[in-house]
Amino acid sequence: MSKLSHYILLTACICIFSCQNDNNTSDSTDSNTPKSGFEIIESSTSGLTFENTLVDDPMSDKNVLSYQHYFNGAGVGVADFNQDGLQDVFFAGNEVPNRLYINKGSFKFEELPASSGINIGKTWASGVSIVDINADGFPDIYVCQQGPYPADKRKNLFYINNGDLTFTERASEMGLDDDNYSTQACFIDYDKDGDLDCYVMNESKYAGVILKTVYDELKDEGNMRRASGKLFRNNGNLKFTDVTKESGVLNYGYGLGLAVSDFNGDNWPDIYVANDYTVPDFMYINQKDGTFKESIKDYTRQISYFAMGCDVADINNDGLVDIGVVDMAAEDHERDKTLMAGMDVEAFHYYFNQRKYQLQYMFNSLQLNNGNNTFSNIAALAGVLKSDWSWSAIFSDFNLDSHKDYYVSNGFRRYSRDNDFRNLLAEVRDKNNGTVPLSKRKELYELMPEIKLKNKLYINDGNLYFDDKNKSFTHPNLETYSYGVAQADFDNDGDIDLIMNNIDQPVLLLKNNARENLRNNFLKITLNEPDASKKYNSKISIHYNGKQQMQEYYFIRGYESTMQECLFFGLGDVSKIDKLQIIWPDGNVQLLENIDANQTLDISYKKEKNKPIANQVNTVFQQLEAKDKGIDFNHKENTFDDFQKEILLPQKQSAFGPALAKGDINNDGLEDLYFGGAKGQAGTLYTQNKNGSFKKHSSQPWQNEFMSEDVDAVFIDANNDEHKDLIILSGGSGDFVGEESLLADRFYANNGKGEFFRIANVLPTSYTASYSIIAKNIDEDPEEELIIIGAAKPGKYPQKETTVIYDYQEKAYTDVTETLIPSLNDQNGLIRDAIWIDVNGDNEKELLTVGEWQSPQIFQKENGQYVNISSDWGLDSHNGWWRSIEGKDLDNDGDLDLVIGNVGKNFKQKATDDYPLYLFSNDFDDNGTLDCVLAKPYKDRLVPTRGKECSTQQMPFVSEKFKTYSEFAAASVGDIYGEDKLNSGIKLEVNNFYSYVLWNEGDKFRFEKLPPLAQISPVNDIVFLDVNNDDYSDIIIVGNDYNTEYETPRLDAGNGLLLINKNGEGFDSQTISSSGIFCPGDAKRMVVVENNSNKMIVVANNNSTPNLLVLK
Repeated sequence: MSKLSHYILLTACICIFSCQNDNNTSDSTDSNTPKSGFEIIESSTSGLTFENTLVDDPMSDKNVLSYQHYFNGAGVGVADFNQDGLQDVFFAGNEVPNRLYINKGSFKFEELPASSGINIGKTWASGVSIVDINADGFPDIYVCQQGPYPADKRKNLFYINNGDLTFTERASEMGLDDDNYSTQACFIDYDKDGDLDCYVMNESKYAGVILKTVYDELKDEGNMRRASGKLFRNNGNLKFTDVTKESGVLNYGYGLGLAVSDFNGDNWPDIYVANDYTVPDFMYINQKDGTFKESIKDYTRQISYFAMGCDVADINNDGLVDIGVVDMAAEDHERDKTLMAGMDVEAFHYYFNQRKYQLQYMFNSLQLNNGNNTFSNIAALAGVLKSDWSWSAIFSDFNLDSHKDYYVSNGFRRYSRDNDFRNLLAEVRDKNNGTVPLSKRKELYELMPEIKLKNKLYINDGNLYFDDKNKSFTHPNLETYSYGVAQADFDNDGDIDLIMNNIDQPVLLLKNNARENLRNNFLKITLNEPDASKKYNSKISIHYNGKQQMQEYYFIRGYESTMQECLFFGLGDVSKIDKLQIIWPDGNVQLLENIDANQTLDISYKKEKNKPIANQVNTVFQQLEAKDKGIDFNHKENTFDDFQKEILLPQKQSAFGPALAKGDINNDGLEDLYFGGAKGQAGTLYTQNKNGSFKKHSSQPWQNEFMSEDVDAVFIDANNDEHKDLIILSGGSGDFVGEESLLADRFYANNGKGEFFRIANVLPTSYTASYSIIAKNIDEDPEEELIIIGAAKPGKYPQKETTVIYDYQEKAYTDVTETLIPSLNDQNGLIRDAIWIDVNGDNEKELLTVGEWQSPQIFQKENGQYVNISSDWGLDSHNGWWRSIEGKDLDNDGDLDLVIGNVGKNFKQKATDDYPLYLFSNDFDDNGTLDCVLAKPYKDRLVPTRGKECSTQQMPFVSEKFKTYSEFAAASVGDIYGEDKLNSGIKLEVNNFYSYVLWNEGDKFRFEKLPPLAQISPVNDIVFLDVNNDDYSDIIIVGNDYNTEYETPRLDAGNGLLLINKNGEGFDSQTISSSGIFCPGDAKRMVVVENNSNKMIVVANNNSTPNLLVLK
């Protein structure tokens, strides 16, 4: 659903209901669990009898349609309140009283009486933040409040621990009784003045208000303050002052997730706020002067849309903090197609282009820290893109194998966003003058779906993948409405147990059996410093066997909850730690050495004169600004929306530029560069100077063809006169319907002076869209042959233009495709790249092609013609969305190996042998235009990947045939489009999105996946260089694709990557800091340019400037 539509809907709902509703507890499913992971400790055994029960009455104001945050649940906090060495539990209640349970050992708990004082002032509790604010050794409890109440009933509460298991509420006298709709608070010493300050995260009062009205209202600062989170500075005497505006955090938002961490590595705490609904998340970077700068667009490239809970941790043990944020995207096809409406394109453009918001998508995000103050979202690669309607997000090493796993709580009591319910609600209103009669309210309300969900336990495999089906460490098969989750070692055995707060169900206590069954080792660490400001956000790292782990000392995490104040390090079979480092907030670096596993360290501050442990790296490449080298080219993609005419396209077909070609045009021994322009922009030729800089060439005859779109180019000595000519391919697909003459490819002859003139009739006349060009001499004459790869037919994806082979004969190129390789275009799908190399050692070059919806192909010369021998080499079963191919002897065994680039695994769509991705294409609605439908296996049928709304926009009969979303969700593609239509049209299939190195074994190729970091984005181009002079060729790849359809997250996680060859035994990924490569744009092409003995990589980016990388 669009966020604009969402506001309109909620406004309508609030007009109908000024009330709220009651939920029934449903029994859990199978709660039996093997003891190789978590097991449930029943409430009857533990004594944890708390249940967050709601009234949920449509005849009052207590229901989700009158107060949309009604089912947002509440948090849980863990601390040792009585200092007996056991962790106790505090539960926040929405409409029921808060409760505090004292741990008596052996998973037995005892409730404190009402006289303890933990409900004074309480109306509707949400978030729980536990902190020893007065440094007396006893944890205090800050409780956020919200609910369907006026402001004076929503004031936050601060229960100060009296040391005798009673509490005194003091929020008002401290200045922390904020009365907004508060979700959670964090305590940090943001100004490093030696005391803890407080940031209160709030939800906006404007939930359900039309967006234009919101921005009009926010012009009033008072309204803005009531819609913003708040920052309170501690004055040093437990009195707090509101410094929200002057600190730079006065921003309208819908905060649900809150995390504190040092995101930029400057040892100052920053704040992350995960915002639900319209507003993008906030990343408040501490400016070290008492202010913050909101920097989400500077640090990320895309984020979650309906962001909920979040957490921060180092998921890959590289010493950098990564960020997990959960959303509400359903894994199950039927829930996905009934719960969520399609993306509103108009709203998407409004937020991104007019409001200048960060890109947001309706999926979880997992931001991998690149180490240079940028993050890449790898949620799809990591397997955590969809976890359903999620709340808590917690990273911890639950199985103690040294890798942090991921726990996500799920559930929503009633699904007010169900599309069929919304339509039914609108229908009732239409029949009753815009209202719902009292007699129908309860009946209608009961039709709102109620679905419990399983919580998710994702086991980290150590290779950027989280497995939620791991059988070695399991989770109870239980469906719940779970919200706040806290972790603690309740039995002090060294592993991490979990406690969670459910709606209309007893709490869920999970005992971890990792220590008993897996026998993995651990290390627990606490910091013995009474004043929390002196220890919070300390960085603690352990180092052993050349490996490291790092955690920050902070415990308000997940969703509305607080964890045990203790860091848990899983060690696997490691029994001794070489070094333990603590970087305290004041910058002091403290070291401990030779530490035995399986103990709890309680470490006191000690001033030492150490430097932080650091890996010394020398970068391989130096990155230069293109303009500093004289290249001022800036590719400017013209505005054209492919999806207006082809709504169901997987990705745009009109933005494949820029072209990039290199060649010595003036025979001075220096390679020159041509960059091609988009439609409405001429390309530019630069000649190289002796010092390695470039200048714009005086001859630019293609300026007159600026309305064509340059998609590829090549310098070629067409007539063997020792002067490089230039061929420029034209493409752009649907952008040129009705302007096909602009699709003609162009030949420019070099007059011998480095000046170019367009000559007609050298290339055969063709007004079809091209994609790529390859020039190679494959026969005995001196001229190079051309392969011109055809793009998709404009407006008719996935139909393809013919790929052709041209031979230069009598001053012009002649099409020899049918003579040379008659089967070149036999395979359905779209060829994307090709190379001529000798793969079998017979001194004849074979043609190898890769493409979209195709398997790699090899054509070998036999009796004067080339025949397809792909199956002989084991290639025919690997259908991918291949983007690139290059060949090199990578193991120095005398034959040529391959690297083939695919779309990558960080993609919403999945494709495997067991679950292929399909495309069906036909004129399904008989209106004279071609339609395409993506489909995937689900249970016993193939189902469409796209939803009812966008499918109907492309083919209106869909909504006529399927009146409800549930009917559409239950239908197969055959039910929707007709088996005859499916069978008579084009059917394509893909089963592999990995990028590979293919090792040549003489008569077949052995596939080896490139490392995980090579799978985080499409691999659009590949070059080989021996960067470390070990006589083995290394690999550099670039990629990304910024042109996915609106409901699919942009493929933008790539930064370019250097893969170091391990002496022919595989490849190691290099970090940005070690390689020096950072190419985060929509990189399309790459060349290596030489100047004397110096090598420079030039990367051409769509809609941006080039990257230049000089090999040191």
